[in-house]
Amino acid sequence: MIPLLKSKKYKLLTFYHSDLETFFYPVPLPKNIKIMLLRKLISKFLAPSDYVITPSKKMEERLKEFGLSKVTTINLGVDTETFKLRKELKNSNEFQRPWKVLYVGRLSPEKNLDFLIKIFLALPSEKFEVWIVGEGPKRKEIEKFTKKRANTKYLGYLSDELELAKLYNQADLLVSASVNETFGLTFLEAQACGCILVAKDFGLETQPFKEFLVRDLSFEAFYESIWKSSLSLSPALKLKISSYVRENFSWKETFQKLQNLYEKLLN
Repeated sequence: MIPLLKSKKYKLLTFYHSDLETFFYPVPLPKNIKIMLLRKLISKFLAPSDYVITPSKKMEERLKEFGLSKVTTINLGVDTETFKLRKELKNSNEFQRPWKVLYVGRLSPEKNLDFLIKIFLALPSEKFEVWIVGEGPKRKEIEKFTKKRANTKYLGYLSDELELAKLYNQADLLVSASVNETFGLTFLEAQACGCILVAKDFGLETQPFKEFLVRDLSFEAFYESIWKSSLSLSPALKLKISSYVRENFSWKETFQKLQNLYEKLLN
C-alpha cells in the first residue's frame, strides 16, 4: 500500500511501530531465509517513504541495518495529567505490606504469562499481593489461577484511563516478562504514577531505571529483582520515577518533535 501512496505532490511519512521480526520467529524457516524475506519486505514497503518514524532508537538502528537511511526516532508520549503520582503519596512516610505487584497487558502467549505465573506463585503471600489486568486468549487460565490464590486478583480489562491511573498509584511494582517489546507504553504509564518497572532490559527509552531490570528471562533474575525493587521503595524513589517520565515523555514533547520533522521536510 505504501508504494502506491508515493507522490511528488506531498511528503510521505510512515510510522513503523510493529516489529516485523517478531512475526517471523514462529515461521519454520532457516534464520538467513527469514532475514532475507524481512529485508525484502522492509525495502518494498518502507523505502518509498520520505521518512520513517520509529518509537525507539533500538528499532531505528535495526531498520538502518536493513538498508534504510531516512529513519528517525520520535518516542510516543503519555498523558501526564492523567498518569501521574498522587499528591498524598509524595509525602507518605511508609509503605504498607503486602507489596502490590501489578501486571497490565494482553493475556496472550507472547507476554510469557506462564513464566510470570511461576514467579507469582513463588512470592510469599504474606509479603506480596498480585493484581492482573488485561484481556486475551489466556484469560480463562488467569482466572483459574487467581481464584486459587487468596493474595492474587484478576481485575479484568480496564478501559477507563482514570481508573487505570488510580490502580497504578495503588501498586508498587509493574512486572512484565514479555519476550519482546517495541516501545512499552504500559511501562510509561505505570512509571508516570511512580511504579518501579521490573522487566527484561530491551534497551528501550521507556526503561530508564536499569537497576531494577533483568538481563535474561530467568526465574532467579526476576525473583531477585522483584525483592530488590520492593526493598528499595520509598516516596523519594517513586517521585523520581514519576518526574522523569513527566519531563521526558509528555505528549507536548512528542508533538514538538513531530512538528520539527515536518518543518525539516517541508523546508
